[in-house]
Amino acid sequence: MAPTANDLAPPAKDLATPAKDLATPAKDLAPPRRLLTPASAARRPWPRAALLVLVVALLFGVVTGRGGYETLNLVGRVVAAVAGCAVGAWLEQRLFQRLLGSHPIVRLLATLAAPILFLALVLPLFVLVTVPFAMLGDRGAGPNAAVLAGFWAAFMAFGTATMVFIDVVVSLLVRDFRSRVQLAVISLLGAVLAMSWALLLLGRRIAHEIVTRIQAGDLPADFEIDLGFDKLRGDDFVQLVQAGEADDFLAYGIVFVGMAMALPAVLSACGKLADGVMERLNPLTRAIDEVTQGHLDLRVEEAGSRDFRHLAEGFNRMVVSLDHTLQELDRNNRDLAELNRAATRFVPLQFLQLLDRDSLRDVARGDQIELDLSIMFADIRGFTTTSERLGPEATFALINRFLAHMEPAIVTEGGFINEFMGDGIMALFHSADGAVRAALAMLRALDTLNAELAEDGQAPLRIGIGINSGSLMLGTIGGRERLSCTVIGDPANTASRTEGMTKLYGAGLLITEATHARLADPDQYWLRDVDCVQAKGKQQPMIVYEVLDGEPPSRRKARTAAAPRFAEGVTQYREGRFEAARATFAELAAELPDDGAVALYLRRLAALDGRPPGDWDGVTRLDQK
Repeated sequence: MAPTANDLAPPAKDLATPAKDLATPAKDLAPPRRLLTPASAARRPWPRAALLVLVVALLFGVVTGRGGYETLNLVGRVVAAVAGCAVGAWLEQRLFQRLLGSHPIVRLLATLAAPILFLALVLPLFVLVTVPFAMLGDRGAGPNAAVLAGFWAAFMAFGTATMVFIDVVVSLLVRDFRSRVQLAVISLLGAVLAMSWALLLLGRRIAHEIVTRIQAGDLPADFEIDLGFDKLRGDDFVQLVQAGEADDFLAYGIVFVGMAMALPAVLSACGKLADGVMERLNPLTRAIDEVTQGHLDLRVEEAGSRDFRHLAEGFNRMVVSLDHTLQELDRNNRDLAELNRAATRFVPLQFLQLLDRDSLRDVARGDQIELDLSIMFADIRGFTTTSERLGPEATFALINRFLAHMEPAIVTEGGFINEFMGDGIMALFHSADGAVRAALAMLRALDTLNAELAEDGQAPLRIGIGINSGSLMLGTIGGRERLSCTVIGDPANTASRTEGMTKLYGAGLLITEATHARLADPDQYWLRDVDCVQAKGKQQPMIVYEVLDGEPPSRRKARTAAAPRFAEGVTQYREGRFEAARATFAELAAELPDDGAVALYLRRLAALDGRPPGDWDGVTRLDQK
């Protein structure tokens, strides 16, 4: 019956500890270190494209102005004006962004002052730009861009102030975001309609005043209005008056100019309405990006409308819960890692690797694989008597001390201990050379242990090691609740029998011919053929080799020197030349009085009475395991 390994799945403690309540409100928990607010949102970058277009358009305007190209110069002025408006819009938007996150009253006062500030800058900016550009030959591209940039920023600031005012007033009335947006849009539309109606009335009033003055002759004959693309002269007004269309023409003209000037305000108000939404969404978006990167040391400001506040509160609770969950997972992973490390002390990790399993939970009953391995059995000689003398506690201490010296030698050579069998060891190796080197290292480690035992006043230990190689099945067996790792196959049984033969031949280390055949270079070891045996229950005999490298130096030197004559005596014995064999072994016994194999052959020869039996084949048949 093949020796079995230790139990694979010993009962383990349930690692599932009760989790904490993760639904704790964020306000009851210690806030993370970083608070994300609208003021912490990313700033708009410089309008590089608009600035580049503005510079190119100004240079183009200078060149075409000096060259007298009217049409091209007009194109340059238009492009410069549009680019200037884009730069003015960026300046106003940047100012608004700096006000994000501030108190509503502070933001309202700042936005009300912004249009006055931008309008106040128009005249100085016009003067600063007009003089140098006129000297360069510019015909209005620079001043147009400067003035329109200032006016555009001013009117955008007016629209911003209108929207902030509406938002502050609406926020006092309702807290629901949907209702706030609806009221803001209605208020904005009302403001636009009111402004349009006011401009229409103002336009009609101005138009009526101009027509009245023309009819009264109060305006000079050379009176004219520059429309930018053409001029409207006094004669034209007279014709409009005679046609009866002067009031409508001037009124709608003034409305058109007013609406053009109000366009940036309307665009700004609409943009700020969108910014009002993004003001609360931007920190949340940034927070989500950071959470996906594993940064949980943050929270989003819980402010704004009721919807956004609830959204921020929910997100903060989610972050705290996620942080707690990850901490719990980390603790469980550490517990599982510790459990796996503890389990590998019972079940070798190499065993799982051979079965192509990542962990114990992946192992099932019946998992198996056929491999060509070298199997080592090692056992302490006479340990039963020693344990009776020491008692249980000292016996366990001595066994653990012995195994602690033996294990490193096995692991170093790429093997692993499949089973501890009381005072014995069963180990598996991928290579025969590794098994032999490990066995020799174990014998050297035993010398170290015996020296320590001698210092403690204890008797030395002796061990026997047997190694066999071959194809065997490695896998799991057991019932529903309990499994065991084991190796099944004749090579494992033979390895166990070989270890038992060390007592018979007085050897420290024996290997079979199967292991001998798998050695990369048998000549690197001191080997001697000690016998051809047929173990009990086996059909085929095998050659057993003693490895002399593990013997003490003096004994190894004597036995290796006598190895040729020992081989000659074994050959004589197998060929049935008993008298010659008796003489050879008697001569060796005088030189090697402690050689157990020599003494065994002399006893056998004495029992055979000098003549071989009729069925003699030189094979020793063992009747005990």
